[in-house]
Amino acid sequence: SVTSVEPADIREVSTHNPLQALQGRVPGLHITKDGTPGGGTQSVLIRGISTLGDNEPLYVIDGQPVERRRFDLSSPIEIESIQVLKDASAASIYGSRASNGVIIVTTKKGQPGELRLEFNSRITLENQYPTVEVMNTEQRGRAAWRASVNSGADPNDQVHYDYDWEMQNGRPVLHNIETVEWL
Repeated sequence: SVTSVEPADIREVSTHNPLQALQGRVPGLHITKDGTPGGGTQSVLIRGISTLGDNEPLYVIDGQPVERRRFDLSSPIEIESIQVLKDASAASIYGSRASNGVIIVTTKKGQPGELRLEFNSRITLENQYPTVEVMNTEQRGRAAWRASVNSGADPNDQVHYDYDWEMQNGRPVLHNIETVEWL
């Protein structure tokens, strides 16, 4: 089977990697990433796991077989069309190298006539949000004590803390908190 991806579909995805633009557009194509922000592609499977070693498909750019590294460096803007071959027809055209499928890319070429310039721009912001300040053991113990007293429960019924406290003039007063040791 042959699946074609339209150039407009590739250009609308905000990515620098044409493989990531294929994700979700080709049935049966599984792409895993390495997990880094804006990160690279870990593996590409078209026909599932078919060999014990390399499961990568064959990449062909403008009729020339290339390594995936070169394909990853291609700009999605330069691509005119992408076709994915998944069945035995790929092997009949490209031989045993195509046993895991073939990704065929045709790049744009210059055309005679008036010069035409296209400019596309996208901006992506990545922020690391500030960390939330958390309570230390004593602060958490005080908060748990206050919650127990406010709800009318005995704070010493908790398993994590022992409280030394009393009621003075109708108000609870905390003298000391001890953390219970885990056995």
